[in-house]
Amino acid sequence: MHTLLRLEGTPPLPAIAATREYVRALYDTWLGNPELSARVAMAAHELLENVAKYASAEPRRLETEVVRRGARECVRIWTTNAATSERIAMLQGILTELNESADPFDTYVRFITRSSESSEESCLGLARIRAEAGMTLECSVSGSEVTICAEAPLKSGADS
Repeated sequence: MHTLLRLEGTPPLPAIAATREYVRALYDTWLGNPELSARVAMAAHELLENVAKYASAEPRRLETEVVRRGARECVRIWTTNAATSERIAMLQGILTELNESADPFDTYVRFITRSSESSEESCLGLARIRAEAGMTLECSVSGSEVTICAEAPLKSGADS
C-alpha cells in the first residue's frame, strides 16, 4: 500500500480546483496514466466539494492511496468528515442507489434531472464519480464520522 496524499482540513471552495490539478499532476507523474489521473482528480474534486459544503464540523480530510486487491492494484480516494445522522442516512441511501444501478450513466442522468427539479441536496458529484470516473463508491460510518471512498483498478481487465 502506498499513501500518495493526505490533506487535513478542507480548502475553501475556490481553492478546490487547484487541489484537483495538484492531484491530477501527482498521479500523472506517479502513474504515467493521464486518463486515470484525470478520473482520480475529478473524484477528489467532487468529494472535497461535498466536504466543504456539507460537513457538520472538523475533522475533515482527504486521502489517496494505491492498494492491492487480489492480483490487481487499485487507486483509492476518500474523504472523512463529521456529519449529522440525517446526512449519513441520506448518503447511505444515495450510495446504495448508485451501487445497485446496472447502468451508472443512466442513474447519473436521473440525478441530473432530480437536481434540476429540486432545491434539495442532489449528490450529483457522487453520481458523476460513479458514471464518469467509473469508480465504485462505498460509505462507512464511525460514530458521527462518515467516510466516502471511491476506488478504481490501476489497469482495466483488458490491460492486466
